[in-house]
Amino acid sequence: MSNLISSDDPFDPAQKEVLRDIVGYMIPAGSGRPAANDDIIFADILAIARPLAEQVREVLQICQSTDLAGLSQLRHPALSALVGVTVQCYYRDERVMQSLQMEARPPHPHGYAVAAGEWQLLEPVRKRGRVYREV
Repeated sequence: MSNLISSDDPFDPAQKEVLRDIVGYMIPAGSGRPAANDDIIFADILAIARPLAEQVREVLQICQSTDLAGLSQLRHPALSALVGVTVQCYYRDERVMQSLQMEARPPHPHGYAVAAGEWQLLEPVRKRGRVYREV
């Protein structure tokens, strides 16, 4: 019998540490909120990032050639995917939602109340114009 342990974890410990630094840089702690590299949030990020492992590894390779401050200047699809995963996991954390004085629940089926008659909220959308193509 082999002593090897099978794992479907796509990230080695060193990659996880770099990734933890990146997401902590993206969303630092503050005002009673945890950072995105908080243990609970980071575990969620790792779970959601599994299908995106190749893209996350691309980001890790990019980080070898730039510092974390340089990441904010990059426009790369892999980085955008990591930002999306980080934000998704961060804002579904109960502690984060409570710090924003929002009920820690999904938006549906109850939705969130918007005062009737606040049509000016749609003005930026109207000014943007049509963003779809007629078929």
